[in-house]
Amino acid sequence: MKTTDFKEFCAKAKKIVGKSSLPILDYVLIKAGSLTVSDLEITLIQEIEGLKDLPAFTLNFKDFSQILDKLKDTEISFDVKDEFIISLVSKKGVFNLTGCDPLDYPRNPEGFENSEFDYLSLKDIKLIKKAVNYVAKDELRPVMNTVFISDHIVGSDSHRLAFYKREGFKNEFMIPAKVIDLIDEKSEISVFGSEYNLKFVSDKFTLLYRKIEGEYPKYKRVIPTEFKSFFNIDASQLSEILDLALLSANKSSGLVRLQNDTDLQTLQISSRDIDYGKSFLHTVEVENSGEFIEFGAKIQFLQSIIKTEKMNVCTFKLSDASRAFIINDEVLLMPMEIK
Repeated sequence: MKTTDFKEFCAKAKKIVGKSSLPILDYVLIKAGSLTVSDLEITLIQEIEGLKDLPAFTLNFKDFSQILDKLKDTEISFDVKDEFIISLVSKKGVFNLTGCDPLDYPRNPEGFENSEFDYLSLKDIKLIKKAVNYVAKDELRPVMNTVFISDHIVGSDSHRLAFYKREGFKNEFMIPAKVIDLIDEKSEISVFGSEYNLKFVSDKFTLLYRKIEGEYPKYKRVIPTEFKSFFNIDASQLSEILDLALLSANKSSGLVRLQNDTDLQTLQISSRDIDYGKSFLHTVEVENSGEFIEFGAKIQFLQSIIKTEKMNVCTFKLSDASRAFIINDEVLLMPMEIK
């Protein structure tokens, strides 16, 4: 075995180890040819061929990963003297390490059905990685810290909502943002379910995580289906104007006003901070149609959507100033009140 065989596992494991108060979970379990780390909510497993003939043992993960980092691309082996004394052998030296009883390591969740609960294609995973940019950061709302999988791939923080159409819909389930951070974009995933847990199996890793309690909000109810006003604007041009508008916007609200004038074929973009006597105004020609409408939005949210979607043209669809508006048919943004 080489230290590089463990590199990807260790990079992912660093995001899990240390999150639990159980001392044993500061260790990596090596058993039946696989590596396992867990924080009781998320478990990461990788099989490595060279470990199959070894008895079960544990190593302090921090010590183990630091040694691998220093050894770099080096051949290594393990000499398990007993379940507590392990030697990590390399050409650059021998490290004698003390482990814990592998029987103390929590058992992995069981009871998964043999048939696939669902399947995530590379396209699905790409959209999931994009949708996670819209989820809430507030851990007091665990449901909103997830990407929801249904006939759409959905991410929302209650202000922004991304809803990407999904092909091959089988079941509804939620994936926490911290699980998505561990998913490899280059491998398709088979999903298996049990009463309380989900298991993701790819060609390299197995991820197990506890299902999130609660029901995802009925997101389709807030998506408007009828529109009265439309306009298209170059995304890079809009981003540049918003950068300028932010300089004169109220620091706490980040409010920008957008006025879609279909008679003049223009979009007026303005901001102001009354407390500091600052304002900004820019008018740009756009391709638009429908009714005149003026609405407010948070500049930072608009900028995040442009950045995440990597769009060339922003297409806005609006029903009225007080309702959510749609950008490029896949992202919704709640408006801000204009006073």
